[in-house]
Amino acid sequence: APYENGFGAVYIYLGSKEGLNENVVQRLTPMNLDVNLKTFGYSLSGGMDLDGNDFTDLVIGAYKSDAAVFLTGRPIFRVHANATADPWVIETGKQSTIQVKLCFSYTPL
Repeated sequence: APYENGFGAVYIYLGSKEGLNENVVQRLTPMNLDVNLKTFGYSLSGGMDLDGNDFTDLVIGAYKSDAAVFLTGRPIFRVHANATADPWVIETGKQSTIQVKLCFSYTPL
């Protein structure tokens, strides 16, 4: 929305195999980023890791200001996994039944 409120805005939506979620996840404006730009969001470039940190980055153009904003992708949470099995030791040469329990949790970064 490069002409919204005279400055522009970019709306972020989550997507999946089923399509886009209709709810906005994040709205970016020049004021959010502490920059004074016009037509913010006129052009977008994403889907590539430009800074080499293994996360996708986003470049947002503002042609009336002859500028672009580079937003780096970064992790937002850490996943923790724990596995237990009963019995933990299995004898070779015997058919055994094993009960495995997997627990996942996450913490924001």
